[in-house]
Amino acid sequence: VGGGTRLLPQQQNLKILGCHEGEHSSRKLAEIIGAATMALEISLMSAIASDTFTGSHMKYGRE
Repeated sequence: VGGGTRLLPQQQNLKILGCHEGEHSSRKLAEIIGAATMALEISLMSAIASDTFTGSHMKYGRE
């Protein structure tokens, strides 16, 4: 599925992340995505728990 990694912009992004070559490059990319996702979830839960999530959205006009 895909094949988009053959495109130059995608190759450049993978190179920046250090996931452009090697036997375990796809695993490394998956770990980076997983870590970023976990950080976002922790941030979201913290904002909800501290009751600042809604206030921030109201302040910046987001619905």
